[in-house]
Amino acid sequence: MIGDLSIPMNRNGGRLTYLTSSTTLPPFFFFFLGDFLGGASSFCYSFTKHCSEFIPNIAKKWSRNNVLYNVLRIGVTNTTAMQKSVTDLKHRTKLIPMQRLAKPEEIAKQIHWLTSEENTFVTNQIIAISGGE
Repeated sequence: MIGDLSIPMNRNGGRLTYLTSSTTLPPFFFFFLGDFLGGASSFCYSFTKHCSEFIPNIAKKWSRNNVLYNVLRIGVTNTTAMQKSVTDLKHRTKLIPMQRLAKPEEIAKQIHWLTSEENTFVTNQIIAISGGE
């Protein structure tokens, strides 16, 4: 089904950036990690999010029409929602090699650049903004 996916294109091209989570792992990792990332419900979440990373195969076709497609894997970000949803934010922060949460503006700058006319050649990439996680 994904192999048949096509969108109307013209030679002017465009930019597509799919946003996903850095906690998304290929489903086969769950056999090794078990419940480390949140249990059975995480498997479904991860599976559906990880499927987005197969789409860049289509980017090879789209790039002929100057359409740049990338996946941005976003790490733990310092937002009000994150502060409310994580019970032990200090412990969670210690799991990140840079020992801090991403700032929303750091994420926004990357999205802006990937989707702007400044990006003229970056395509078919899975880019993590995760502090090394």
